[in-house]
Amino acid sequence: MDRQVAQLFGLTDDELKEVKESLAVLEGGEAEIESEEVVDLPPNMPGVSLKDNVVEEGSPFSIEAVVSNPLEDPLESVAVRLELHDGRLIERMFAEVKGEISFPLNFDALKAGEYAIKATFEYTIKDIPKKVEKDLKVYVKGPKVEHIKRTFRAEDLFGA
Repeated sequence: MDRQVAQLFGLTDDELKEVKESLAVLEGGEAEIESEEVVDLPPNMPGVSLKDNVVEEGSPFSIEAVVSNPLEDPLESVAVRLELHDGRLIERMFAEVKGEISFPLNFDALKAGEYAIKATFEYTIKDIPKKVEKDLKVYVKGPKVEHIKRTFRAEDLFGA
């Protein structure tokens, strides 16, 4: 959940780590140093994702739907079906995908929040049909919150 909130506010992983460390210190503890764990990841698989899916509230916007194929063999008979939060259905067909291909998704102004897109991605590789379903998200940031900076003098806190 921390990563989703960080993405919503446009924070990098390093900035998120700094926030966690600062909060730990403020709570009277010591910052936990996260050890990096080496994990063997499965080989990259073809997929569909959204690019630039964190946007500002209140104005129309466009994001990119990206079909990626990290494999050497091309994907054939590629079909992408996106069911948007407002009920719209967007379908794209591609005869072949090598590398990456994208197409725009246009939206009217949205209020701050998280909007789901149900993606269905079908393709054939080496004459074997494949189907992947996944939930994608569009994050709409609200107006920037201005924090009031307060300064205290020692006399105000401890008396003069």
